[in-house]
Amino acid sequence: MRLDGQKLRTLMEERSLTQAELGTRASLARPTIGRLLQNASTQIHANTERKLSQALGLPIGSLDADNLSTQYLSAVARAHEALDLTGLGLIQDREPIPMDLAYAPLSVRRRLMGGNCEPRAHDRSIQMRAEQTAMPLSRALELSKSIFLLGPPGSGKTTSLRHIARAYAQGRQEELLYPKSQLVPVVVRLASLAEHLQIDKRADLFAVAISELELHDSEPTVAWLHACASSGNVLFLLDGLDEVPDPDQQALVLECLRPILRKYKEACAVITSREVGFDFPNLRPHFDVYLVEPLTRSVIEKFIGTWQASRHHHPPSRKCKSCEQDGNRLQHAIFENSQISALAGNPMILTILCLLHEAGAALPQRRCELYEKISETFLFCWEEKKRKAGAAASDRALTLENREVLWALESLALHMQENDITLFPRFLLLQYFNTFLRDELGLEADDARLAADTLTWSLQARSGLLRELGPERYGFSHRAFQEYFAARAILAHPDPLDRLRPYLYHPGWHEVVRLVAAQLDRRRAPQLIRMLLDDPDPTGRFLNRGLLLALECLADGAPIHEKELLDELHIRTIDLGKTKWLGLPLSAIGSLLELETTRLRAFASETLDQLLEVARQYSEPEQADLLEFAVNSTASANPPSDAAIGSRTIGALVQCLHEDESADERGSAAALLGAHAASGTKVREELIRALTKEMEPDVRGSIAWALRSVAHRRDVKEALFAGFKSDHDQSVRETCAVALATAARHDRVIQGEFVSVLSSRNNGSCKAGAARGLQLCVEDDEELQQLLWSRLEDAKEEELVRIACLWALEEVLASRSHGLNGVAALITQPENTLLVRVAAQILARLARAGKAEWTRLPIEKIEQVLISIEDPCPHEFDALCSLIDGRERRKFVLAREKRIENALSEFDARLEVVFIFGSAAKLEQDRESDLDLMVIGDVSLRDLTPALKRLELELGRQMNAVIYSKEEWSSRLKERNPFALNVWNGEKIFVKGGQHELAAVAR
Repeated sequence: MRLDGQKLRTLMEERSLTQAELGTRASLARPTIGRLLQNASTQIHANTERKLSQALGLPIGSLDADNLSTQYLSAVARAHEALDLTGLGLIQDREPIPMDLAYAPLSVRRRLMGGNCEPRAHDRSIQMRAEQTAMPLSRALELSKSIFLLGPPGSGKTTSLRHIARAYAQGRQEELLYPKSQLVPVVVRLASLAEHLQIDKRADLFAVAISELELHDSEPTVAWLHACASSGNVLFLLDGLDEVPDPDQQALVLECLRPILRKYKEACAVITSREVGFDFPNLRPHFDVYLVEPLTRSVIEKFIGTWQASRHHHPPSRKCKSCEQDGNRLQHAIFENSQISALAGNPMILTILCLLHEAGAALPQRRCELYEKISETFLFCWEEKKRKAGAAASDRALTLENREVLWALESLALHMQENDITLFPRFLLLQYFNTFLRDELGLEADDARLAADTLTWSLQARSGLLRELGPERYGFSHRAFQEYFAARAILAHPDPLDRLRPYLYHPGWHEVVRLVAAQLDRRRAPQLIRMLLDDPDPTGRFLNRGLLLALECLADGAPIHEKELLDELHIRTIDLGKTKWLGLPLSAIGSLLELETTRLRAFASETLDQLLEVARQYSEPEQADLLEFAVNSTASANPPSDAAIGSRTIGALVQCLHEDESADERGSAAALLGAHAASGTKVREELIRALTKEMEPDVRGSIAWALRSVAHRRDVKEALFAGFKSDHDQSVRETCAVALATAARHDRVIQGEFVSVLSSRNNGSCKAGAARGLQLCVEDDEELQQLLWSRLEDAKEEELVRIACLWALEEVLASRSHGLNGVAALITQPENTLLVRVAAQILARLARAGKAEWTRLPIEKIEQVLISIEDPCPHEFDALCSLIDGRERRKFVLAREKRIENALSEFDARLEVVFIFGSAAKLEQDRESDLDLMVIGDVSLRDLTPALKRLELELGRQMNAVIYSKEEWSSRLKERNPFALNVWNGEKIFVKGGQHELAAVAR
């Protein structure tokens, strides 16, 4: 066998092992170790590899370079061995910072909202309080098998996935405090997956993951990964759901992920996204939503210390006066100003602050100023340093002025932002810059071509603002930079407010609006805020989306000093305390807390206090308490350590569960212990014991619900099933059934009992629980679908049971004939019953996920039903927000055929038939394929060339137009021209006309 020498060297460095120490541990001579380290691979005996693997604490075979798993895991580890500083101004030939040294560990909180409405609604306050404790991300991975990780731009989501992937690839997960299970990491950029799915809807997720690695023979590795996933030994790390902005593309991605995550139900999964515009997709049960917290001061200080040590090429533990002085200066600059220290809680911004400090630049106080510094320092200062050092190749020197480079970047960013593009083929990127430099800056054709090539190289190789994110596919290194330069382009417009107006409420433009607001002058900024407050959409006004975005603009530094406008914002914000839609005041609280670090701190503090006062006066006590709890918990600077949620706390909770006199306290203890059920046998045993001995039904229900995440374990399954069959309280039996949903999928006995109860003539919540318990068994069981559907349509059936059947059928509604129509008919009923509310919520979710065509749904009626709810739950708020976000996105989404039609509209009277043919029509095109377009009419290629060039930039593909007159097309067919016959008989996607018109011109 061959020893992987590079991996052996890396492992020794990570563990700080000398050759002598490793030789002693492995019972090998030191010279032998030295010889093994000299080559990338060396033939050794299997026994030697076994000794080395055991000495390093690795599974046997881990160092075998010919082992399939070794090759894959080594490739993953190499791909994530350093912090990704591309695009942050780091010159490419500088030594990278190792991931293990400088990674800033994240803290997270569970999100208050997400998922379906569950039967234990009276436990909502307990659950929310239990879930709002900040914790390390590593702890969240231990508690939750499936996670949506949400955070603002640059909050460290991608870097965290890379750190996790490297830890598991190297077998160091336990050392780095991640769950100790032996899992194989599978990292996928979802934007890349979307690209593959556009080419082939059957694209394999594992093949996409491998395409990003340095592996030559991928087919055996794909098969091996599928086998690992079948055993539950895979950790899916799926990055950037928000980077697939197009609703149809996102629907494709979700449709690809859903069967995989449900098929490999034991596999773990983490999916990242921005919070803005996020809609909880129903991928599989028990996905938990976590929000990324800002870095704490201690984490920031440690990061700065590690950064300085890496720059001086020594371990962070080594004493270094120069490091200490530089680090202290940077810490002083950050923490002496509350606005800068607030910015530094974002990992990407903290990294940029370190780079700026290293470059000798003054630290900015606002995000927009920070990005401006990036433009100034990273685009030009690094280039100038390189030129003075004589390191810049003379044939690669930029001949453009600094402002011209910025203009080109701004134009590109705005074009990509308006067309929902995040990736550009290289040839189109060159074409875009070439066209801009020639048409906008007046360069001669040859000069423009050369300057475009140098500009593209410089932005990628020097500043790193553009990156190759796929084979010959380029985009901004971070979407935040695309948004910043798009905002600059908006600001350069003669009327920036008018230019921005169409996109004010588009979820993909949220950051652009904030960045524009922060850079407007004190005359125009109030105009923008008033535009936001004057929302023309009734549902938008109901959701106060303009007010909430205006508060975020203030937090970003929009210069608003008019007392009248601030008073209006103050009054409208405190009025949110009167609403029963909990998500509205919660959103406002986040922005007000950010404002407390600015000069508007008095406005923020007063508004926050009065908001809580109004909530206590007008809202239910539970909601007012939750708002106050959210303020206090969010304002908490440091999350608790693992020790703070360790055995003593669990012990106290167990004691409370069994001995406290208050049923509310026992129920609360059960909810809190539920968060630890997956990580400790002792906790599960205590909850099971309490379930059998507890006298109060409400507390038994809380215990059953707390056990739902571990219902697949035999002891828990048996206890919950016994509760379902024999508990004397109907609501407890219902909760036990819902908690058993994951176990029922593969347990015929439980399925049979649920079907028996559902088929009976009995009423009550127990029957509803049986329906919900079967929701994961529905997809492949036509008889079960029919049973649930019959109960749903039976008007004599109890409403609670009909609602449960509707939830259970959610995943198959779009595929059932008359399924969507039947549910849509429910919401036309005159009374706004609970069944109507649930029907509206499900239709909104299906519409947002792209599983139902909007034209087939009564969208306005769905909105009316949701808006008229008097006691909304958080999930109905999510549904309404996702519906309006989806509608906003669809205002700007044009199908490919429609874009072609619009581009050729000036020639419409001269065109007979236009259609797409070739690989694109057969859905067999790859990333580099041209888009073949047949045009039959009285036009020439010279006529169409300008329009085709614009289409190439818009669609991101090269257009290959074949043009015939009506007579030429007819003549080619009559002559039986092979090409014409091939097109005639092949697949077509018509842009103008159809098969009938094509036949007519052939006569």
